[in-house]
Amino acid sequence: MNRPFVITVASEKGGVGKTTIATNLAVYLKALREDLPVTIASFDN
Repeated sequence: MNRPFVITVASEKGGVGKTTIATNLAVYLKALREDLPVTIASFDN
């Protein structure tokens, strides 16, 4: 089993598109490898 990896999208300022970037990145990674499990978690206040 391969080790999982974490990609963090962060910024101190709100409204800069973090969710959009994270979502598009997840879709892109899934398109590259359909067998790759992808999870998105948002921790904004």
